[in-house]
Amino acid sequence: MATEKNSFLQLLEQNTSRMSPTGKRIASYLLGNPERLPFESADSIAKQTSTSGISVGRFFRSLGYRNIDDVKKSLSGEPSASWLITDRVSAFRAESEPPR
Repeated sequence: MATEKNSFLQLLEQNTSRMSPTGKRIASYLLGNPERLPFESADSIAKQTSTSGISVGRFFRSLGYRNIDDVKKSLSGEPSASWLITDRVSAFRAESEPPR
């Protein structure tokens, strides 16, 4: 049986072809950085994908979630290495680095 996180990633993969260009950018970012999702906000995802926080919210609603917090709640019951403190530090460092 797939875990919640794998189910979420599978949902993204299955629906990417039907998404708008903005949705595809958001999905691509999330699929490429699944370990960062617990530490992201709609605005941080928007910044990383050159979209808006509103677009990110619409994206999650199109997948059946109310907002990013709803996604995080659905993933929070899954014990995962991505929740380790070392990953939190790595995510913080990556977010703090200036764009290249």
